[in-house]
Amino acid sequence: ARTHPSELLLSLLRSVGVLPTVTIRSETEGLSLAQLLQLADYPAVEILLRDPYSWTAVERLRAECPQLHIGVGTVKTSAELQRAKALGLAFAVSPGCSRQLLEASLEYDLPYLPGFTTASELHLIEELGFRVAKFFPAEALGTKYLAQLLPAFPGLHIVPSGGLTYEFAESLLKFPQTLAVSGSWMLPPLQLGSVQEAAVLVRAKQFRKTVCRAREHS
Repeated sequence: ARTHPSELLLSLLRSVGVLPTVTIRSETEGLSLAQLLQLADYPAVEILLRDPYSWTAVERLRAECPQLHIGVGTVKTSAELQRAKALGLAFAVSPGCSRQLLEASLEYDLPYLPGFTTASELHLIEELGFRVAKFFPAEALGTKYLAQLLPAFPGLHIVPSGGLTYEFAESLLKFPQTLAVSGSWMLPPLQLGSVQEAAVLVRAKQFRKTVCRAREHS
């Protein structure tokens, strides 16, 4: 039997621990991001499809950083999933979920992270064999909401995203089902070589180590 692509995503997310999300609007921003990811030792990145330059950024980043696990986010159509597959991307992510997108990702055999807010969405995600989903928007819904929802779906893992900070991310990591955390806070736009960059990189690297250690013991 063919391995469900969700299994591949489980393995990838468990190994990376932290998934930075970024919007790239120019070649200069793309080059800066490539350097930051390398300096911070972050092996994966989600490029958000929120700018006309996004697909070009994805292709250039793939060419410049072949070792990087690159995926696209804010995916809302099956055509975008198909394009991600054609480009050989590692994964795709959506803010929500629909049966059409879930089934399309299976058809294209593309590791796909659907978003969820409700129990009904988790039912659908689980029904189609997916084992990991994006909890979004995490800050707005909060940990109390998550604590009531997750026990009904013990076989599912989650990736919280939306409004995270280091402190809030650490509170989400206390849930055994949290596989990784995602967001843009850990690698904000920076001027390379600045004092600010050095401090941001130190904390980003340390945080990823903390996450990976926590996942090893969960």
